[in-house]
Amino acid sequence: MSEIKSSQTEAKQLAEKLRTACDELQQTRQLMAVGTFSTVTPAKEMQSAFNNSLRYTDEYTKNLQDSIEKILTTAESFSEQDKVVASEIQQLK
Repeated sequence: MSEIKSSQTEAKQLAEKLRTACDELQQTRQLMAVGTFSTVTPAKEMQSAFNNSLRYTDEYTKNLQDSIEKILTTAESFSEQDKVVASEIQQLK
């Protein structure tokens, strides 16, 4: 079982790694610049598969962005709880 850590710094580092991965995924949409000339005409099956993969990539990056926000929110919550616990321990001493 993995350890639960409340380090906000680690959470921010993880979120940054995930944002980088998300940006890289979104760049896959830019395979060909608009207005470039190509003699290749894709078959309908290829167009359908490509459109489906773009839709999947969009959904995946959206879910990844949602996860990043949840990670940061959870880290903030843990950080606040750590402060409350620390102050209560000080009061008990």
